[in-house]
Amino acid sequence: MRHLIFCSGLVTLGVVFLHFSAAAQTTDTTSVPMRLVEGLPVVQVTLNGNGPYDFVVDTGSNITRVQSQLLAQLSISPGQELVVHTTTGLTHQRRTTAESIGVGGLTVLRVEIDALESEQLSINHQRLSGILGENFLKHFDILLDNERKTLVLDRTSRLAESFYGEQLPFSRFGSFVTGPTPDRIVVELKIPSYRKQSLRCALDSGANFTILYPETSKVWNTLLLSQPPEMHTLGGNSCIMERSLMGVGGSFHADSEFGVCEKMTREASDSDCLLSTHLFQAILISHLNSYVIVNPRKGPRRSEEPVNTVLSAR
Repeated sequence: MRHLIFCSGLVTLGVVFLHFSAAAQTTDTTSVPMRLVEGLPVVQVTLNGNGPYDFVVDTGSNITRVQSQLLAQLSISPGQELVVHTTTGLTHQRRTTAESIGVGGLTVLRVEIDALESEQLSINHQRLSGILGENFLKHFDILLDNERKTLVLDRTSRLAESFYGEQLPFSRFGSFVTGPTPDRIVVELKIPSYRKQSLRCALDSGANFTILYPETSKVWNTLLLSQPPEMHTLGGNSCIMERSLMGVGGSFHADSEFGVCEKMTREASDSDCLLSTHLFQAILISHLNSYVIVNPRKGPRRSEEPVNTVLSAR
């Protein structure tokens, strides 16, 4: 049986993972320190009550993944082998269930996890214990605050109600050739220089730049003739970088960076692109109400300010 699993771009250069102080927590809400490493938000996570361990908060992955070495250390069976579809093609994964996963004292029980093999990580990621995906994050409204280096999780609607800004609806499903994919955050993105129509992009905190999925690999070959690759994905795929105006909702971000990567095409993905959360100072994701607010402002909900302003990229 084939399962559809989509993991983020996870593009990094050098990584140093640090341990942080205890979280600020209430019964339903927690605020934990978050270290940004090349745009990747890293927090501490407990697994079956053990830890904490360093995980990337990855809204672009619809499943949580844990290093096989850590699973063995905790005597967690790697589980059954599955054939899964990723953005770079078919691969084999082993899936099991964690009794509990926690962040800052807030816990979700019985979470499916995939084993993450060491060869799937670059040498700079060997201290990374796992990837915290949407099958955990969807249980909360979350605030990814890149400026203050903080992650806030809330089981209630109080977090969302304490911020205002343009509410951008998102779909919980990607669109793949074999059917919809669950546990996604898909929003509309405009890149006029690339395509007149809006793009359906998966919101991805695990990529430090936006990645476009062209219709065919011919686009990659054409770009390769004009300039050499500048970046690489976690899986080693070469990427060519461009800059352009991007529109998210009613706001436009000038000179925003995006990449086109080899072997990463629309046919192999469930969206048109990955939209990196690193572009923004902060982003509020309300899983309870299926909307996001880019660069939310603190305060009760109010009438929206004028939009269609041009913003500078972070």
